[in-house]
Amino acid sequence: MTYVMGFDLGNCYSYASTVEDMDERRLGGTELTLVDPELGSQVGVPSRFFYDKGISGDPLVCRELGWHGIYETAGVGMLKRHINESFEMGGRTFAYSDAVTRVAQHVVRMANGHLLEQRQATTRLVSLAYPVTFSSADRRALVGAVEGATLEDGRHVEVVGTIMEPAAAALEYLARRDPGGGARTVLVYDLGGGTFDATALTAYPEGEKGPGRARYFYREHLTEGIPDLGGEDFSAALRGIVERAVDESGEGHPSGQSYRIELERVAREAKHALSTAESFRPNVVGIRARPVTRAEFEEATRGLLRRTVEVVTGMLGRRNGWPRPETIVLTGGASKMPMVRRALGEALEPYGYGDGDIVSFRPSEAISLGASRFGVVE
Repeated sequence: MTYVMGFDLGNCYSYASTVEDMDERRLGGTELTLVDPELGSQVGVPSRFFYDKGISGDPLVCRELGWHGIYETAGVGMLKRHINESFEMGGRTFAYSDAVTRVAQHVVRMANGHLLEQRQATTRLVSLAYPVTFSSADRRALVGAVEGATLEDGRHVEVVGTIMEPAAAALEYLARRDPGGGARTVLVYDLGGGTFDATALTAYPEGEKGPGRARYFYREHLTEGIPDLGGEDFSAALRGIVERAVDESGEGHPSGQSYRIELERVAREAKHALSTAESFRPNVVGIRARPVTRAEFEEATRGLLRRTVEVVTGMLGRRNGWPRPETIVLTGGASKMPMVRRALGEALEPYGYGDGDIVSFRPSEAISLGASRFGVVE
């Protein structure tokens, strides 16, 4: 069997998945996540690039940072946002596209390792998700950067398909939750690590006939977003809360980079814990601070969340000529925070939406799965 790897290069974390044994309509089948979950974190690998010639003669990416004792948020991220630019690090100048190539190579090789374990197979075929805001030139640059990656045997990655990120999430949701249900108009709320976008589109899981013999699977109606707001902003707010809790312990703590790194690690652990628990008691460099609560976190980030919700209500309020979305689909790792669904439910009730109309469907993985399933036929 030939496998196609769906690849979601995130601003903060990247994901890879594949779907096997789909029917001729690209429905059904078995979904395989090709990146292992990490304790206290999202599924995925950090999309980071780091260079310090005192540590390594070659740049380090993704989990290579951890292997060298470097925290995962060190170095440079937001790589695809700057795909046509360059940056300086460690006395050298690097192209962001080259950093993307290195990250893609790391993720594809790691994913192939898991595919080999699960199915005794590997693949160099990639279906690539791209941001809804990308121009044609941006998309070509991203494809070129990913195709610069190689497998361990030296063969280059081949991008055999592309798909817009919110379309991938919407189509994957419909393929699993409503197979054979026909066309559906959805609004995708995508709160990723670095950005927020909301896209209204009509999805056609079984395809629609276009000009000639072409088929298309979605039609975008409207996209709006906040390019400088994402899950990392919520993490920064929680880091401040954890730091205050440590200070309030009165035990004192070390200063310097190592303490900041430990503080950031514990804050991410707290964010993960507060998705399911009402409180979390941080332990930073041996100091057991007072518990931080979900209510405290939600109060500190109320303004951030409100901005995303206002984008959605503004889109619905200005709807002109395109169908009313039947479902609000939450995607992006940060959308798993319970307050997201709650805030949207309260704000969208006047628009006729109930709790059942707002769905969270594999928010970390849906884009890579949708890319594997539908990207090859975009």
